[in-house]
Amino acid sequence: MLLGISAPSETAQSIATKVGIAKRYNLGGIALWRLGVINDGMWETLRASLIANR
Repeated sequence: MLLGISAPSETAQSIATKVGIAKRYNLGGIALWRLGVINDGMWETLRASLIANR
């Protein structure tokens, strides 16, 4: 199961909160829509809180 995040309606803080929810409930990850509208603060939040699976 994934947690979906719609980037246009988010802030860096709301993304951090949702990533925390995904971690707390051991979800399989997060999915982001509309990556082109994510600002630098949002990217920093994601980098600081996620580990990419490759």
